[in-house]
Amino acid sequence: MNSPPPRRLLVLLLTVVVTCAGSIGHVFADAAGDFHAATRAVDAKDYDKAVKLYTRALDSGELTEKQRYVTYAGRAFAQYFARQYDQSLVDFDEAIRLAPDVAEYYAGRGAVFFDMGSHREALNDYEEAVRLKPGYTKAVAARDALREMLAKKDGEPGPKTVSKPAKIRPTARRVAPAAVSGAVRSRSTEGPDEVAAVHSDEMLRRGAAHLSAGRFDDAIAAFDQVIRLNPQYAPAYAARSDAHNGNHQWDRAMADAERAFALDPGNHEARRNMAIALNGKAWRLATSTDPAKRDASRAVDLAARAVRLYPEEPYIHGTMAASFAEAGRFDEAVSAQRQAIQMLIGEGRRREAAIFSTRLESYLQKKPHHR
Repeated sequence: MNSPPPRRLLVLLLTVVVTCAGSIGHVFADAAGDFHAATRAVDAKDYDKAVKLYTRALDSGELTEKQRYVTYAGRAFAQYFARQYDQSLVDFDEAIRLAPDVAEYYAGRGAVFFDMGSHREALNDYEEAVRLKPGYTKAVAARDALREMLAKKDGEPGPKTVSKPAKIRPTARRVAPAAVSGAVRSRSTEGPDEVAAVHSDEMLRRGAAHLSAGRFDDAIAAFDQVIRLNPQYAPAYAARSDAHNGNHQWDRAMADAERAFALDPGNHEARRNMAIALNGKAWRLATSTDPAKRDASRAVDLAARAVRLYPEEPYIHGTMAASFAEAGRFDEAVSAQRQAIQMLIGEGRRREAAIFSTRLESYLQKKPHHR
């Protein structure tokens, strides 16, 4: 069974859904304490304690319906990390029943199904997550990887078109007869180069699965092996760049993206991952709560480069706005933030647009955003 993904996936989910549900602590102090203590327990990898605390919050009778679905989702992820897959599915089902339009819940349940080996159910959930939130890049990546995996399993060609950003698509180095017919070939009949090619393909698929599930260290290890076998293979560098981004290792992500660019100047994944890495560094430089770690001028430069590389991502325009605000260029910050909000609304991502609107109010009051 695959190992559970790092806590970053849980933190990302809970940050989104808690913000959408409103301020929990202002409504019920005891249950709020249990909820946040549960999140800290997950941080310490004490999943049994986290489940107990989430359960106590749910049993308190103090939660509104919105707060209940947030807490069910938290417990579902804690159970997932503890490999309590059946219980996790029950809680995701309840969270989805209470909040059927939250894409993150379908993606979370999809991760559970994937680790249980129920790949078609996982694909259905990732499809729904993308339908609800078209710009949800991790769900898009998981959906595309599963589509291709299931197509190969059924002995059919993969989809001819994939929603971008498309995840790793192995090249024609795979032995042609097996790839076309699905026939099983004995390794004893293959030469060293063919064996290496098959192994490279397998590690590439394995890395893609780890990446889509949020297991970034495992993904990096798999892509390392692909690169050792084929150091001129641009998609492996692009994929490893994506995994480094997942770990917030921005400099390593940029180095791998640059290598992918050098090998394949038209690689869309490398362009996107470079932009995400630049965006991550810019956001940290613009919004850190530690003044010593902020650098407005550099943040503006990095964010501008990210926008040029990947202008279709609203969050990058949001980082541009935060960088302008930190530099005291509030008119430009307001303009960039409004553009990001309009892009989110155009993609149907209204919850995120509401969060961005709160930040816009700060810029209109000439206040930078420090997280």
